Amino acid sequence: MSIRTASSLQNRSLGVTLAGGLARTTNETGFGVNEIDVTTVEEAVVMGEFSTPRDIIIVHKSGDPLKIGLATGVYPLRIIAGEAQSFRLDVEGLIETQTIVTGPSTGNSLDGTYFVVEDVSGETWAIGFGITSSPANHTIGFAGSINGALAPAIAANLYSAMIGNAAFLLLFDVVYDAAVDDDFITITDKHTGTRTQIADGASTAATGFALARTQTGAVSPAVYMQSTGASVVAVATGPN
Repeated sequence: MSIRTASSLQNRSLGVTLAGGLARTTNETGFGVNEIDVTTVEEAVVMGEFSTPRDIIIVHKSGDPLKIGLATGVYPLRIIAGEAQSFRLDVEGLIETQTIVTGPSTGNSLDGTYFVVEDVSGETWAIGFGITSSPANHTIGFAGSINGALAPAIAANLYSAMIGNAAFLLLFDVVYDAAVDDDFITITDKHTGTRTQIADGASTAATGFALARTQTGAVSPAVYMQSTGASVVAVATGPN
């Protein structure tokens, strides 16, 4: 889905206009629009029926001044009827990021091994080699021979297996650059929220790779509104 955001500020007497805008392709589909009667009782903006909201615009249609904030009870912003306020939420700093440093295979030592990552819905993905069984909800396995392979070849094979799974790529970004670090893979979630940290398989199913969480996921920011009396506002939200 494509979504465009734009803002402008104009001073006609000076002939000055400052404007900016950007069109982008979203990770999720959906677009939420609601008309709300806001009173002196604080309420949070409903973020829409998608996992990670990113763009929000609040249009004050009528009534008393409206106060807006990013923390409950704190309202540094105020708009009056006819004005609008847009937000671009900082979701990048709230997204789980995990890394894998692969190791070599001694003979067939990696056969049947895997590591596990968790997605936005709480389901798990076992990713590894010749997996015959795992406790995960989904499996991505490299089916070719890796007997005696060195760490760079194993990383390249893992990367190919992950980017070859369309369902996985709807949930995660996977980065591997052999020219920079040939045994290093980064998996970045496409959605905010807490996750169970990447973990190796249990016992004989462990890869022995160096697995790390480099950024911990967290819930998306909230936006709050409160009228100085009674206000009618329209709110639109777009996904990350």
